[in-house]
Amino acid sequence: LESNTWKWDIESIKRKEIHDDVGLLMSNKILQLPAECQHAMKLLACVGSSCDETTLSMFMRREKGTKVKTSAKRARRSVDENEYHFLMLKLAIDEGLLKKEGTTYMFAHDQIQNAAYSLIPESDQGR
Repeated sequence: LESNTWKWDIESIKRKEIHDDVGLLMSNKILQLPAECQHAMKLLACVGSSCDETTLSMFMRREKGTKVKTSAKRARRSVDENEYHFLMLKLAIDEGLLKKEGTTYMFAHDQIQNAAYSLIPESDQGR
């Protein structure tokens, strides 16, 4: 502050881990979220950059291998599972990875969608 100029500590800067790859940075951020949140984001990434709750819940139900519930008890359990998945997506919203407008979830940026999709094993992509 005495000289009113910026002073850089080059050695300290060199020791910092700085990612040039935005996709890698976003992937790492997604991997810090709970596994269920990661899973929901991967499903959304498969659908596209945005998806409404109804469609997304259909994919979540189908992906879990469950069939459409007929009894009231089973229907309630299915609703509870959907609520849980949407609660997980709220974590991603809170982290700035997703946005929600009305009943539509969308990735905050296309690089985040790409990062979420890249976390899906290649053998599962495109199925």
